[in-house]
Amino acid sequence: MHTEHARIRCPVCHSALVAPVGEKGLWECRYHLCRAVFEVHQRSARDQVPLVNEEGTLHLLEK
Repeated sequence: MHTEHARIRCPVCHSALVAPVGEKGLWECRYHLCRAVFEVHQRSARDQVPLVNEEGTLHLLEK
């Protein structure tokens, strides 16, 4: 699996077995019991809230 695709998971079953379908941002879950088709959008920094944990590590959370 390509590294940029490693973060994309199925929103229905949370499987990482997903593959792009065409060029329009659609993805298909390849898990045999699910097979959902869903849309993936590029996230921007304004869609996330920074959070610094106790160790000082920065994490970005969805709003």
